[in-house]
Amino acid sequence: MPTTNTTKKARQAENTSYRPYSVEECWMLHRAAVEDGYKHLDDLILLGMYTGCRIGELCEMRVEEIGKDYFQVADGKTYSSKREIPIHKDIQQTVERLIQTSTDGYLFAELSDPTVKRVKNKRYKGISQKFGRLKAKFGFGRRYGFHSFRATLANLFENAQVDVNFAARIIGHAVPNMT
Repeated sequence: MPTTNTTKKARQAENTSYRPYSVEECWMLHRAAVEDGYKHLDDLILLGMYTGCRIGELCEMRVEEIGKDYFQVADGKTYSSKREIPIHKDIQQTVERLIQTSTDGYLFAELSDPTVKRVKNKRYKGISQKFGRLKAKFGFGRRYGFHSFRATLANLFENAQVDVNFAARIIGHAVPNMT
């Protein structure tokens, strides 16, 4: 029988973890980004929804790290972050377009202004802030963020009864810590 972890650390983690969006909320945010017209935000949301990648993983991904039918996350936040993620058929055209239009070798080209010194190699600072303003416009608080797409994908895998090991490898979680 499963046990509930009631330690202080476990309770604090529950209070700080990102909440998942509903599928409808994901698409609402995507539509709003399309209407907003901010460069790459709609594509970034779409890829986040389908891959569960962190915003930094997508924005730092180089074109050379993309295979015919998979993304190679070569460097990530944790050891488990290094993984291959299959490219879903629904996003293949978007990925191909991004590769074809890349001017700087990154999947999401020209995210940072070359005249501005980058902050700790975070190419995605500006687009991350733009996403924060977009989600706030719809009333999503601090417990929601780009990371919530990961939680949404994890929930969808769980609801579809996808093998935990398979889901963990795609999302980039260590198997025992799958949430």
